[in-house]
Amino acid sequence: MKRRPTYIFNSFDLDGFASDLERVGSEGVPVLKPEVGLGAPRALTRFDRWRSHTRPKETAIHFYAQDDKLRSIANDPLRFIGRLSGFHSVISPDFSLYREMFPHQRIGHTVLSRQVGAVFQQHGIRVIPNVRWSSPGDFEFCFEGIAQGSIVAISTHGCSRNADDLTMMRKGLEVLLDRLCPRTILVHGSRSPKIFGDLEDRGEFRFYPSEVTQAHPRPIRPEPQEKLPFIID
Repeated sequence: MKRRPTYIFNSFDLDGFASDLERVGSEGVPVLKPEVGLGAPRALTRFDRWRSHTRPKETAIHFYAQDDKLRSIANDPLRFIGRLSGFHSVISPDFSLYREMFPHQRIGHTVLSRQVGAVFQQHGIRVIPNVRWSSPGDFEFCFEGIAQGSIVAISTHGCSRNADDLTMMRKGLEVLLDRLCPRTILVHGSRSPKIFGDLEDRGEFRFYPSEVTQAHPRPIRPEPQEKLPFIID
């Protein structure tokens, strides 16, 4: 059976801790302030492994994980302020947007991601907006609340399983470049030429392998050797 997408937007009081945020668009997406002068981190690490890094000032925390693991950050982001404040930056949470979701659910997860990021910014944490889409309809809201010329982050992990995923990822990246003209794009996951192709000359891309790729690297194929015209005994 196909797994039903997790939807966590309605699991808590949406405005209970963020009623004073600046919002834009018909969906009221919270605004993330551009992080002026923030360069790309040297490394990314998942939020539940924050203790493992000895160079937090060079490391950005990300939330590229299953939605079930993100309920705590959705329900009470203030709990994480202390442990995240010493890092280079934090990428706003990556709540999933599946094509199987209803439009209002995908909008809800986008609003939630910006909202948690904005709360972090209110407490002095430097935040890099995460951008996520799954269908052309998402382009109406998934870029809201992000300033042009900002540093942004995307993840290709799990988004290249079939031709439709690759095509949608590529199309969304093209729209992102057109609308946001980002200063830098952090890419968590694979560097598929079917996604990036000739787009890498349109901006500064920084690639970071996912934890799965690091744990299970693909073997390096040996270079084919030219056959000799004779046999050596």
